[in-house]
Amino acid sequence: MEANVDLVPDPLLRELLVEGLRGQLHAKRGRKRLPSRVARDLYIVSLYDDLLPRLQARAGKRSAAGEKKWAVNLAPAEKAYAVIGRYMGMAPERVRNIVSQIKGR
Repeated sequence: MEANVDLVPDPLLRELLVEGLRGQLHAKRGRKRLPSRVARDLYIVSLYDDLLPRLQARAGKRSAAGEKKWAVNLAPAEKAYAVIGRYMGMAPERVRNIVSQIKGR
């Protein structure tokens, strides 16, 4: 690759590939994620994906029936975070962070 630059025209990518082939790349920094934690996070996202449409439909029915939304009522997404947080034993903010981290990829 170093001799024939036409194989990989991008210089940054070429440099990374050469370093990788030489074994000079380092692993990511920080803690390694446990498989159980990854599975738990994916389970939380699947619960969220299942619960959110039902809560949105319920909110739509209420608004179509002319019920007034009180200030203390949560939006469907926030309600889903609260319900899943109670079920999983964690704060709703943490559930929101997990969902946004995985769905944002």
